Amino acid sequence: MRVIAELPGTEEKDIKIEIEGNILKLSADSKERKYSKDVTLPCEVTGDMQKTYNNGVLELILKKK
Repeated sequence: MRVIAELPGTEEKDIKIEIEGNILKLSADSKERKYSKDVTLPCEVTGDMQKTYNNGVLELILKKK
């Protein structure tokens, strides 16, 4: 499962990712901007994920349980 989020104006170190069941919680807090979003996923996922962040675009690849 792939999740793509645009977070312009933030650095990778400012991004927090939490998974609770089938809820993905994304937040980012930088000097200039704040983002927060809960995303309901179609199924539960494991905590194992691949993450890339480039030019304000976060891409997560999650594995189904």
